Amino acid sequence: AGVGALDGTVVRKAVIAAAEARTGRDVEIESLQIQPFALAPRVRVSGVRIANADWAQAEHLATLAAADVAVSLPHLLLGRLVLPHVRLEAPHAYLERDRDGRGNWSFDDDQEPSDAPRTLPAVRSVSVQD
Repeated sequence: AGVGALDGTVVRKAVIAAAEARTGRDVEIESLQIQPFALAPRVRVSGVRIANADWAQAEHLATLAAADVAVSLPHLLLGRLVLPHVRLEAPHAYLERDRDGRGNWSFDDDQEPSDAPRTLPAVRSVSVQD
């Protein structure tokens, strides 16, 4: 961890719980570190795995060796999530369909439909390293 890095154990557990609630799948994150002292604080996660649907052949829907995400603090203070840079290391997705044509990436089988709009963060740049 770099100077000023914080152990993100509490945040990691909250992120895992939220992801599992949203997807209905087991989610693993081996580590999460936060470097908060900058105009663009950084978050690094490593060892990310999302379990696959019960019927799928692959063990995981997706794996990610690591990700570094910068967050714009000025935008965040204004209530907007802006990510100046996202760097992904070894991202892999194992997409499958069952006999009925259902994709293993569909998580809404047991969820109530919602008319609430989904807002995505603004991402300025993305780099991928395999």
